Amino acid sequence: MKLKLLLLILAVVGRAEANKCSWVNAKKIDAGSSIEAITMTAGYSIQVPQVHFPSPIYANVPVNGVCIQGPEVRSLSKYSVCAQASGGGGEGSFCEKTKLISLTRKIVGTKKVCQAYDSHSGDCVKEALVQDVVPLKYNIPVYQAPNSSGENSGGSEVNPLLCFQKNYEIPKCP
Repeated sequence: MKLKLLLLILAVVGRAEANKCSWVNAKKIDAGSSIEAITMTAGYSIQVPQVHFPSPIYANVPVNGVCIQGPEVRSLSKYSVCAQASGGGGEGSFCEKTKLISLTRKIVGTKKVCQAYDSHSGDCVKEALVQDVVPLKYNIPVYQAPNSSGENSGGSEVNPLLCFQKNYEIPKCP
């Protein structure tokens, strides 16, 4: 008798857990769905992690917009950069010719960080080189998006309802 009651309780709890976001299965969106499918489906809120590319242009690219090429990550999209500037540089210069490039950066590299600031000017007075690593695997939480009145059923704006976790690994470049 106790075993049957325990199994019944587990079945009810399991059903409630699976139905945290009851519309997930109706829209066929789950942890196996692509990031693109999740972001394009109403009812979900996902903050896709970004990969920072410091040069030749400052850009943050979503992890599903990059791939692994040897020891680097590369953007899947191309970006316009200045190939030829005139006016001698500085404020009076302008770009005469642009080119499209894929952004690349090392998976494991270094970057400068400020360790101490001048208390009066706010200028950095002590820098250090630290290791800068691009994570290749992510566990991305997917939440129920607020409805038009800003409310979540079962959650709140401060504490939204977690629907599922999306595991994502940056793929090798084609």
